[in-house]
Amino acid sequence: MPQDLEARIRDLAEQAYNNNKAMATGFLDPAAQDEAEAVARSIRGIVYRFFGGYPGAERQRLVVYPDYLSADSFDEPIGAVEITGKWDGTLTHRDFLGSLTALGLKIDRLGDLLPGHNKCHVLVVPEVADFITLNLTRVGSFPVEVVRIDPDMLDVGTQKLKEIRGTVASLRLDAVASTGFGVSRSKMAKEIKSERVKVNWQVEDDPAQSIKEKDVISYRGKGRVVVEEIGGTSRKGRVHLRLMRTRS
Repeated sequence: MPQDLEARIRDLAEQAYNNNKAMATGFLDPAAQDEAEAVARSIRGIVYRFFGGYPGAERQRLVVYPDYLSADSFDEPIGAVEITGKWDGTLTHRDFLGSLTALGLKIDRLGDLLPGHNKCHVLVVPEVADFITLNLTRVGSFPVEVVRIDPDMLDVGTQKLKEIRGTVASLRLDAVASTGFGVSRSKMAKEIKSERVKVNWQVEDDPAQSIKEKDVISYRGKGRVVVEEIGGTSRKGRVHLRLMRTRS
């Protein structure tokens, strides 16, 4: 576990207890959430919760607070902005993330990005919402307008989900990812070796890495695939898969 993350959580817990209030980390990816939870669970006198802005959010903030406080004694530490323009669906998650970080924002200031046709909702720490509305004027080559919105207005349905069923010769990462993202196995192997693919939010550069049920495979700029079910084998010995792809 990164020592700076552990130290940060312990420092926040101490501040929370000494000042009788809730304290929050920045947004964490799922792998960091697991590490943060292990630390928070070990601290006596402290209760913790995760907030991402909507059910099933990938990036979430850890909130720690004294065990004598109730969860309804503080507001969720989540803000949101809506980016609109006329890009006709040509911009991706990567385009929005690049434009936001180009403003000087650190990645932990940003939660999930939910791009749609001519609209993108972005979860943020509340302190940077106004900064984004004032300073983000373009995404890629497209002019945009940005307004602050209540997280209750999020259009979670802008995520595009697609169920994929197929068979693979083996449960190697390159084979499963090739099926999920619709590219050749040889190309996927090259992308994996180029460190453009993550398994459970950790970079994986070995195409032969074995995949198991419920693993999450992320492909930079292309979204992610969840291995929902590994079934039996066909007459030719191929393994049946049911995948769920989220496209950016």
